[in-house]
Amino acid sequence: MESHVRLECVTYERHGNVGVWTIEDLENLFETEEKVEKAEQHYKDVAGQDDMTGTVVVIQEYDSLSSEKQDRIAGVWSRLVEEAGTAKTAFVADGVGAMAIKSNIGTQTVQTDSFQSVDEAISWAG
Repeated sequence: MESHVRLECVTYERHGNVGVWTIEDLENLFETEEKVEKAEQHYKDVAGQDDMTGTVVVIQEYDSLSSEKQDRIAGVWSRLVEEAGTAKTAFVADGVGAMAIKSNIGTQTVQTDSFQSVDEAISWAG
């Protein structure tokens, strides 16, 4: 799998055994179901690889977490995190955004945490 991939609204980079998905604009990503599904499928395909130990999701731009987005995160993203089988998943965003997203992830088998720094998140997830 490539170590750097550019999807619409999302960039993926691999740092050792940690995959980092950077969502440049959450509002733009959620504009169409096709955009969201493509990014989610990429996460599922890559994060589920045997040598992947952790994942980091970085959200650069977002206005708010509407109930629609929170429902998607609680349902689909929680399932994706579980199915990937990595030990840790970190969320990075300014302000309380990362904590808000983390609080919507319901998982029993994966450690989750929120960070303000991408480097800290990668270090923790690795």
